[in-house]
Amino acid sequence: MTMIDKIGIPVVGKADITNPLKKTQKTEAPQQVKFGDTMRNFLQSVNDSQIQSAGKMKDFILGKTENMAEVMAVAEEAQVNLQLIIEIRNKLIQAYQEINRTQI
Repeated sequence: MTMIDKIGIPVVGKADITNPLKKTQKTEAPQQVKFGDTMRNFLQSVNDSQIQSAGKMKDFILGKTENMAEVMAVAEEAQVNLQLIIEIRNKLIQAYQEINRTQI
């Protein structure tokens, strides 16, 4: 369990108040997040936003909703998410190519 100190900073151990120079004892190990899992989750959220956008546009075309502002907002959010994932892919490819050019 993580505690929050008086100024809002998470504290991950028990501090010795009598001796502030003494190291804190960690009560639990930090949870590791894998890069592949993070990318998979982000790709899934981008896919979900694209599906939601298509559904909102379909509902608007069929007359099930008249809120054009909501349809445009969802479509724009899906577009921005897609552009972001494309830029992340481009940076990953660029980093991979740079590593391949590195001579040992």
